[in-house]
Amino acid sequence: MLLIRNCEVYAPDPLGWQQILTGGERILGVGDFAALGSLAEAFDTFDAAGTIALPGFIDPHVHILGGGGEGGFKTRTPEATLTGLTTAGVTTVIGVLGTDGVSRQSESLVAKIRGLREEGVSAWGLLGSYRIPFETITGSVQRDLTMIDEFLGVGEVAISDHRSSQPTYDEFVRLAADTRVGAMLAGKAGIVQCHMGDGRRMLELILRVLGETEIPIEHFVPTHMNRNIYLFDEGIAFAKLGGRVDYTTSTDPVFLAEGEVKCSKALRIMLGENVPVERITFSSDGQGSLPSFDADGKLTGLTVGTSRSLWGEVRDAVRDERVPLEVAVRVVTSNTADIYKLARKGRIEAERDADLVFVDRDTLAIRHVIARGRVMVRDGEAVVKGTFE
Repeated sequence: MLLIRNCEVYAPDPLGWQQILTGGERILGVGDFAALGSLAEAFDTFDAAGTIALPGFIDPHVHILGGGGEGGFKTRTPEATLTGLTTAGVTTVIGVLGTDGVSRQSESLVAKIRGLREEGVSAWGLLGSYRIPFETITGSVQRDLTMIDEFLGVGEVAISDHRSSQPTYDEFVRLAADTRVGAMLAGKAGIVQCHMGDGRRMLELILRVLGETEIPIEHFVPTHMNRNIYLFDEGIAFAKLGGRVDYTTSTDPVFLAEGEVKCSKALRIMLGENVPVERITFSSDGQGSLPSFDADGKLTGLTVGTSRSLWGEVRDAVRDERVPLEVAVRVVTSNTADIYKLARKGRIEAERDADLVFVDRDTLAIRHVIARGRVMVRDGEAVVKGTFE
């Protein structure tokens, strides 16, 4: 059991100065435990003085096996590491494949998820890659989602992008239908996470499914929606219809100069448009390649995404865009937990997992991280490292 003292708690709602008591991997309670008296001496204690306690961050789009490859084998990016996640405050990660569904497969994704779980963080994944149809493990999308715990939905499926398989409407709607039913059978969210390129069709396929079928809007989460101003504006309209939109925090000065909307600014604008904050999430695209292409689709440059960008954009939303902390932090905690139906994640309250991030009260820099009740980062330094780190 661990008694955490001297912190201000945002759960994400502000609870003021509280103590947090954890046991094993769970939070046992939040409050004043002075009544325990001498019993408290039997607990390990953690002094979080000078910090604000937040729920552990959830990063719902990370290429945990590495990504890239658009420029040949040498441009394959490295796998995610335990400390690369924990030092970024990420205690829960959702892995995706991306462009390369040839040399990386779903079986490898499941193995990586299990490895991260063994190392101390929480991990799930999305079935498939950019292309439709994609290979499954059991022979069908429904069966994979129903029988394989690690999969919460499908993605990232590429649409409106020159790297996509250019799926037909029939292919796309069948995938969405199979995802919904498989998820219903397993009690999962059944998310269809869509990689949005900068093509002119934008959300056309998703909107057509919503207009012509009974599949609810809650199953679709388009990501990279801050890629350009046109896609960003369409995302505002989609959110006002009841949809959820995801913004990518990893970026490059070139992308911003070309019109990408910075995530912190995107959040402020969305709130100004009266979009409920519950419909907005941030993801890092960590370990994914961030390629630049010319007008002919030729690769002109490449950088790598990082989970460290996730909190950086939330912090910028608070400090630069004046978004209240209790609002901004939801886009990497409670919103993501609710959308992906991660029942024990996203909030600091009894019976939730003991996933906690402590940020400096003055600078909002990450100071300490606890994942599943275990101290992973103390004073900004990883105290638990991955198997090969």
